[in-house]
Amino acid sequence: MHRPFLSLLFGLLVMPGAPLCAGESGITPTVKVGGSIESLHESTRSDAEIMFNVLFNEMLAESDEVFNIKIYDNNQLLMKDFRNGSLQVIFIDSVCFMDTESLVHPDFRYTVQYGTTLKQRYLILVRATDGPNSLEALRGKTLSTCVGHRIGQRFLDVELMRRGLPESEQFLKQVQVLKDVNSAVIDVYFGKSNVALVPEYSYQLALELNPQLGNALRIIGVSEAMIYQAVGIQANFFHDRGVKMV
Repeated sequence: MHRPFLSLLFGLLVMPGAPLCAGESGITPTVKVGGSIESLHESTRSDAEIMFNVLFNEMLAESDEVFNIKIYDNNQLLMKDFRNGSLQVIFIDSVCFMDTESLVHPDFRYTVQYGTTLKQRYLILVRATDGPNSLEALRGKTLSTCVGHRIGQRFLDVELMRRGLPESEQFLKQVQVLKDVNSAVIDVYFGKSNVALVPEYSYQLALELNPQLGNALRIIGVSEAMIYQAVGIQANFFHDRGVKMV
């Protein structure tokens, strides 16, 4: 789990000027946060649940708040509970976040920074020696990408449509969604997959671990910098707790 995400989420839940306190009933309020296994960035469900629960309950020990996180099996179940008010905070990939935008407080929308920049570019990688030379040449090929990066596939879909081609799910033979970026890159390196679609920051980390990848792989496409993970608070979160925003 990445430390920047932990700092961001804790900061938005206990921000100055918006104290979260027990209501008149005296019942200790619980901050319910939801995520999805489909949106986690290279982290297992158990790792995320344990780390978030331990860390945030320690941080909130002196307040009247209790933190609870649930990692859902998929984005659809997560979004369903956020829509019906069962969750106060959601973290999810940016594609799904746009579908829940109307339910999120307009002043409390966040993204997660990995590396030195807020947004990340996506790279389309192939083998340098015998890989496809263009997007048109990807027809019938196998693509490897990773969990939590659906916005990257949207970039590829747009580029294909600009060329008058079908979206990736129809144009490619198979789209493999792997557990991490390094697995997607290594699959192309060893010829198990024809092309990888990965964020630039994570690819740079892979190069640090395996410098030979730089000579073995070639970039045939680069996206604009994009946000791929977002965090939002329910629009009525503060109102339900009787908190006056100043």
